Amino acid sequence: MRRQEVMVLTIFLVAQILDGALTYVGINQFGVEAEGNVLVSTLIHAWGTGPALVAAKLFSSACGLMLFSASVNRVLAAVAGACIGFAVIPWIALLMFSL
Repeated sequence: MRRQEVMVLTIFLVAQILDGALTYVGINQFGVEAEGNVLVSTLIHAWGTGPALVAAKLFSSACGLMLFSASVNRVLAAVAGACIGFAVIPWIALLMFSL
């Protein structure tokens, strides 16, 4: 296993943690309507914010681990970048400018 592959997995998992934490803060501040993923917002209505986000992030992380174990690291890197670009950065911007 190369160091670069482990780094990609680490970035992916950190992005998942950040997305989960920022989503939790955003939903508490703006309501469930702020969540753009219909499946996650449905889970939030059914299970509550914390359990739904933990389940969603565990599932996402498991998918990332499957990509890692299958040595599909370019796809994993692309998904990590998409998570950062389409989830983490928008949440940071929204939360920063709403203060």
